[in-house]
Amino acid sequence: MQRIIVKNFGPLKDIDLEIKDFMVFIGPNASGKSTLAKLIYFFLKVPENISKAYLDSFGLTNDELKSAIGVSYWSFLSYDFPTTFSTDSYIKFEYDSEKSIEFVPLTTPIHTVSFEVNYSGKIDGIFDYLSQLKSFFENKIKDKNSHTVEFTSLKYSFGDEIKSVLNYEFENIVSLKKYYFPEGRGTLNFESQYLPIYQKSFLDLITEAQFFLKDILERGIKIDELVSIIGGKIKKIDANRYGLQIADKQNIIFQLLSSGQKEVFWFLVCLFQIYKKDEPNRLFIEEPESHLFPDKQKNLIKYLTKLFNKSHSELFITTHSHYIIGVINVLINAHRIGQNRPDKVEKIIPKDIWLDKERVFVGRLKDGELKSVYSEEAEIFDHEELTQTSGILNDEYSQLLEIEYESEK
Repeated sequence: MQRIIVKNFGPLKDIDLEIKDFMVFIGPNASGKSTLAKLIYFFLKVPENISKAYLDSFGLTNDELKSAIGVSYWSFLSYDFPTTFSTDSYIKFEYDSEKSIEFVPLTTPIHTVSFEVNYSGKIDGIFDYLSQLKSFFENKIKDKNSHTVEFTSLKYSFGDEIKSVLNYEFENIVSLKKYYFPEGRGTLNFESQYLPIYQKSFLDLITEAQFFLKDILERGIKIDELVSIIGGKIKKIDANRYGLQIADKQNIIFQLLSSGQKEVFWFLVCLFQIYKKDEPNRLFIEEPESHLFPDKQKNLIKYLTKLFNKSHSELFITTHSHYIIGVINVLINAHRIGQNRPDKVEKIIPKDIWLDKERVFVGRLKDGELKSVYSEEAEIFDHEELTQTSGILNDEYSQLLEIEYESEK
């Protein structure tokens, strides 16, 4: 079972979290939701990054290679987070009981705080085996011309062997696609000289989705199932432009859509593309509720759950919306009650969006700690703790009414 432990890194003060298949982090701004999601994303990408490093590492010793991989860790924590590693920071990710990576503080000669990377013995053993494999292939290709078919074939074989070893050791983690949908999707600056890895992941996905959308629309494939979320049919308006056909059959090109529709447009096309591929994925989605009215949030979560169940994927969501938690409550109870009364439940909630509670975690981040909000007694994720603002507003409104009543006396 995978687990992440974080101490005193940015807004995260004390986190010890077992990773489940469907995870939701809710909390106020700057509470650490995105920080935690990005850390999980990063560690799940590590075996993939090790694979790439070995493919690009011919001529490097094992120590030089591990040092280069360590630099990539430093780049990630330095550039992708608005925080720094401090003397009391600590991060550890456990892939299973034998394989883990930890970052511990390291004071440099110039008195700045960096970190050193410690691998468990099992991962060190994997590095040693991969280095032996690299040496074997380096000996086979050292006298080969790099422009020959034989050289290319040997390098592909080496790459396949590396991936095979890492997939075996990390339970297919290298082959499993990982997609990160950052918040502010409609305003990201993709022309920036430096893109964090999670933004680059989203840009690559959008680029692929543009070709996908062109292809399916030219082949007449409909994507009407997204109408309930975006409020119109996604279609090709003319030779070079996409947009929406709304209820009165009026066509609106992408540039003239509302800001909310623009924000959601490519996000939904990407989700539809992933859904159609029907392959296991790991999806990280920040603020899926962005620019969506509550009923659209409900439809989006149901669509995501359908994708989650259909492709046996994993889903990580950060949110401010208690409406999303409400939808999840309905879906886990559909699964629970449906075990005994499937026919009746399916008339209300289709079976393909039932959620098994054992695969779900919903936690609230507050004061640097993460607490599950599941109530064993009520068998739901408790709304009371997530709707404190509503209670405050109700109290304020009641006080105003009291003042009004007093003035009328």
